[in-house]
Amino acid sequence: MATFRQSPVNIHGNSDAVLAGWVREARSRTLELVADLSDEQLMGPQLRIVNPLLWEIGHVTWFQEKWALRHAGGEAPIRAHGDALYDSAAIPHDTRWSLRLPSREDTVAYMTTVRDRVLERIEQGKLSEQERYFITLGVFHEDMHTEAFTYTRQTYGWRAPFLPGTKSHLFSTTKSGRTRSRSVLSLSRARP
Repeated sequence: MATFRQSPVNIHGNSDAVLAGWVREARSRTLELVADLSDEQLMGPQLRIVNPLLWEIGHVTWFQEKWALRHAGGEAPIRAHGDALYDSAAIPHDTRWSLRLPSREDTVAYMTTVRDRVLERIEQGKLSEQERYFITLGVFHEDMHTEAFTYTRQTYGWRAPFLPGTKSHLFSTTKSGRTRSRSVLSLSRARP
């Protein structure tokens, strides 16, 4: 695993405002990608090529908490059993559908709490190189998962989400309500 000293991204040259913007934007995009889904869709049928989205949005939040707040920031866990729910290295894929996951509302509250605590650390200023690295890692990890959220929706045949700043004409809906892509939709944002 790369350490903060081996980062391929110039994390030192980004201002705290840029880093805070990335944190806000990544979490906003995650929430946009699942906002229109029902609670049943957030769990979805079990397939070996996707995760249940309720688990996955909790996972990206747990990852940010574990590395940016707990590891780099020395904070105590926010969720007492978060490691047992969301650690993808410890939880077999097939069991993620049968875990006793927090509700959608509790998961979104967790997402908000973690994001806000990360933003508080940034706003306090004087981030160490390690803190800056792990906050950036959390953003990039969440960005990676936005691709998974998107292909999960496509795999299940659900309609494309409405995303501000995208062109809705890139997608068409079939008579059965399934989405067909007319082009490639880029969800990434410019990174140095």
